[in-house]
Formats: sequence, C-alpha cells, structure tokens
Amino acid sequence: MGVAVAGDHQEDSSQDPYGRIDAERAHAFWTGVQGPSLDVDVYRYAFPGWAKLAFRVDQPPHVYDWPNINDERSTLDFAPQADAQQVSCGIGDAGNCMMWFIRLRYGQYCVLISYISHDGPEPGPDSMWLTDTEARQLAAPLIEQVESQLA
Repeated sequence: MGVAVAGDHQEDSSQDPYGRIDAERAHAFWTGVQGPSLDVDVYRYAFPGWAKLAFRVDQPPHVYDWPNINDERSTLDFAPQADAQQVSCGIGDAGNCMMWFIRLRYGQYCVLISYISHDGPEPGPDSMWLTDTEARQLAAPLIEQVESQLA
C-alpha cells in the first residue's frame, strides 16, 4: 500500500471491543487520501484464558455494525505463530474484498487488523479491493511487527 499519509497511535485501559472483559488496548491506523484505511488494535488481557474466551466469543466488528454483510472466511494462513486466527471478508469474497478483518490471538493478547477500501460498494478499474493473498501480503509486515513486540 505504501500511501499512508496519516497515522496515529494511542494506548488506553479499556474493555475489549464488546465491553465484556477488561483489557489494555493499543491502537494505530493509517489512511490514504480518499483511499483505504488500515487499523490495528492490540488487546492485552490479564491472562491467556481471558484472551482465549474473548477471541472465541467476539466476532469481527462488521457482524454487529452491519449484520447483513457476509462473513466469508479466508483459508490462507496469515500468522503461523498465532495461537488462533480468523480472517474474514465483510463485503465481497476471498477473491475480491472491500473489508478484511484479521483476528489473531497470542497467549494473553488479541489482535484485530482491519482493512477497509473506501472506493464504493462495487469494485471498479482503480479499485482498492483486495484478494485474500493481497490482504495477507499487506498485513505481513504488521503481523511481523506485532509478533516481534509480543515475543
């Protein structure tokens, strides 16, 4: 992607995305001018069992925000070192997707990486929609960075 023009990083002590379990959160995002956005949230739970429960119970954000959007899953391995992973497409399918949600769990940490193309509900010739292979390539440096910090 390489067109990141804005970035932010914040940390806070809050609940998990759905308010069920206390967790510390770190957040970063990158946005291109009228282009896609990439968000990373890392949640640290008090112990691995809470992270495992949160990962198992929680769903990608679009399941609650837009319940009529599909939840097609990618079969690709995005993070071999993760204890658990779930990669799903919100709009489109694994071959051409507007919104990717990559959920990973490492011990007491849960990670959510979200990619959203803002160029409309239909892919066009200059579309920023991604295949699951392209999403994995885009997320790989972020996943490597997260894994190096959690090691």
